[in-house]
Amino acid sequence: MQSQNNHEMQAMISQVMDHRNSSREPACLLSCPRKGTTARASTVLNRNIPLYGPENALDTSDTSSCWNSDQAPTNATLDQQQVFQINFNRTTLVHQIKVMFQGGFAPLQCQLSARCEGGLFQPIKSQIIELKDCNDLQEFDLPLTRCEAMRLSFGESTDFYGRITIYRLEVWGWEEKEEKI
Repeated sequence: MQSQNNHEMQAMISQVMDHRNSSREPACLLSCPRKGTTARASTVLNRNIPLYGPENALDTSDTSSCWNSDQAPTNATLDQQQVFQINFNRTTLVHQIKVMFQGGFAPLQCQLSARCEGGLFQPIKSQIIELKDCNDLQEFDLPLTRCEAMRLSFGESTDFYGRITIYRLEVWGWEEKEEKI
């Protein structure tokens, strides 16, 4: 039953994408707070949410704003480390994520998960994404994923205390609309 539902979902997404590609609708920034997107994180440095809160990483208009995590638990597994969650508060079709860390405060790995229709978070990609310890904007293409929220679970950090700093986090894709195909 689950396999049939997944197959039907992939077929529906494929039809929507074929329609979108034929109409050449470009991908849009889904993680924009002006569209109702919010963010949460497992920790915030010194609990100072106005200065280091997770929604600061979604603000593409202010290049100096950031999310800064607090110290991570020692010897924690990937799912126990720092977590950053993006709530779109609407159904989206995600295809790319872009992220800029502060060098020296970057995670080495990331597991992406998505939640659709109030369900549980499920991994988007089976493999762990390897990240670079740099200040460059890193881009990752994803399998087209229908979701209402995304979670980034970060592994070990390059910082001795396990802190992570994200200056920019962008999720690109399409707003899901009721379309007649």
